Amino acid sequence: VGQNSHYPIEYFRSKYKIEVFFNNDTSDAQEKIIIEKIRELPEVRSVTPITKKDAVRIFKDQFGEDVVKMLGYNPLPGSAVVNINKDGFEQVNLEPLIEEIQSLNGVDIVRYQGRLISRLERFYQMMINLLKISTGVILLVSIVVISNTIKLTIYTCRELIKTLQLLGATKIFIKVPFILEGIFQSIIGASLAFFTIFGLMKAGNYYLPQLVTLRIQLDLCFG
Repeated sequence: VGQNSHYPIEYFRSKYKIEVFFNNDTSDAQEKIIIEKIRELPEVRSVTPITKKDAVRIFKDQFGEDVVKMLGYNPLPGSAVVNINKDGFEQVNLEPLIEEIQSLNGVDIVRYQGRLISRLERFYQMMINLLKISTGVILLVSIVVISNTIKLTIYTCRELIKTLQLLGATKIFIKVPFILEGIFQSIIGASLAFFTIFGLMKAGNYYLPQLVTLRIQLDLCFG
């Protein structure tokens, strides 16, 4: 359950983007050096460079205008898109990474969705804590229920147990049927719980990315 519950946050973390904009006077060679330094950071999974020429092309694709022809020069800076590592159960804190990238010589602005990421990480940690508490409560309740069930079964069969004792049956002979019955019931209960949880997790892992994608598309369409 814990491993499956990590899949949704891995999906969201794969969407975390850090946009790094370089100074206008930074050369292509200097940008490559900065990008290599960013790639070496342990929190970074990948870096996609966007050169000044790429920025002009992207601007033209989005707005239908050639900014170089309009202004006579290219005002758009080079940049890079940074993707972070999505593994791990610990809460992701991007502030140290942002500060480290911002401190690099040649970096102008670093932009990222700080509030959204913080909310998602806090929500995930809350889910993990609730899962731990729920697991402990369920385990405790299961122990109490099983214990009471065994006591009730023994109490119900007390006449049979006394009869077997009078007939000279050993303690092991009397206990074995109750033990086998408990094992059989436990296997059935555990199997039902396993397949139910497994099915819910599979359904969640399948539908959650689609729901998130639909929400993003609706937000883009309707503003």
